[in-house]
Amino acid sequence: PLTAPRGPFLRRIGCEFVHRAGHAAAADTGRLAGTLRSGRSLAIWPEGALDPALGLRPFHFGAFDAATTASAPVVPVGIRGSRELLRPGTRFPRRAAIWVALRDPRLPPRTDVA
Repeated sequence: PLTAPRGPFLRRIGCEFVHRAGHAAAADTGRLAGTLRSGRSLAIWPEGALDPALGLRPFHFGAFDAATTASAPVVPVGIRGSRELLRPGTRFPRRAAIWVALRDPRLPPRTDVA
């Protein structure tokens, strides 16, 4: 299954679509690493989707694998309030307060060190 709908608007703004499992997921991780190596930035939601339940969902680690493969820094960002802004199953945002916390970039561990 895809993590996001492949709508024309999302394609036009440069969204990258990924598979979560199987051989396609590994290929997508490599493609994302190539995107990072080219100098482009990616915004990735490692939880994969909005959920009406409170709290964090389990992370999908392909995005972190791509950052490690590309030796690209990861900037941790926390967002609170997005479930009120765009509720799961709805198409239009509503007025809501959003809090965003940015942290310092973190370099992934080197995998080529013996």
